[in-house]
Amino acid sequence: MVSIARMIIILVYLASFPSQANCYVVGEFVGYSSRAGDDFEITTDAITDQQFTVEFDGDDGKVVPSNLSCKPKGSNTLLCVSISEGGASVIETWSLYLDSKKVTFSKSSSGYGIFDGGTLMTGSILGKCKS
Repeated sequence: MVSIARMIIILVYLASFPSQANCYVVGEFVGYSSRAGDDFEITTDAITDQQFTVEFDGDDGKVVPSNLSCKPKGSNTLLCVSISEGGASVIETWSLYLDSKKVTFSKSSSGYGIFDGGTLMTGSILGKCKS
């Protein structure tokens, strides 16, 4: 039987390790966009030469490169938001499907003139981030 003191020591020891963030490299995005500059016509879109890191770390998350504020919402999903003082906004969702090694990305922009609109793309999880 393990004593309470020994269990406390084990718990303190385990708690001393830094938490391991779940971090993934994603890319190879293809999909569709609709922008004000194109009269909101739906057009094919792709981000084939750019990779992103998507990180889940407890109550925090981030996408690199990005300057949006991100929070985990649900299982392997980040909600990222930027709202300027003038009211322009960008809202992104990044949802990772680990079993199929796929990722979906959606983006909605408002207040940016010809860039207002939305995007929906699917991509691949290329691997875990390197430590």
